[in-house]
Amino acid sequence: MRAIHKNECRSKNTCYCAGAITEEIKEIYSAIKGRGKKEIFQDSTPSNGLNNVFRRLDRLIALDICDKRAEEILSSSRYNSTFEVLTRFRSLYTAKLEIEHAKLVLASRDPWRTLRNFAYFPNYVQLARTEFQGAGLKPGDRVLFLGSGPLPLSLIVLCARYGLRGV
Repeated sequence: MRAIHKNECRSKNTCYCAGAITEEIKEIYSAIKGRGKKEIFQDSTPSNGLNNVFRRLDRLIALDICDKRAEEILSSSRYNSTFEVLTRFRSLYTAKLEIEHAKLVLASRDPWRTLRNFAYFPNYVQLARTEFQGAGLKPGDRVLFLGSGPLPLSLIVLCARYGLRGV
């Protein structure tokens, strides 16, 4: 990812130059447009570049950007199809990673260690904490979790760390 330089914003939040962000969006889009589901799922070598593209997209999504800059980017209708492609890619590549890791967990002698070694495990821990606190849950509560992927880490973490009973 090219260096994205901080830009003053009227709020105290850290903000980035909208131009640099849109350039990064365009570069990521160019790298993945036209890639089919089969090609994404069969990507098995880091040299293919899809893993690098996924990481760039992940870093871009995690930027601390003020509402003003986000609105500038998101309100532009010329990016609608771009965001559809990015969303589709992220969803497919996440599923690919989860499938691969689920297979590793199933074959592992130490499944918990294998789960914790998943590169995005900390994201799921943070998500579970947010969901637990936001929903006002307490240990022993039963939750129905809809929409999880091939590796239902959010539900696994909610049950293991917070004592929930999950379905």
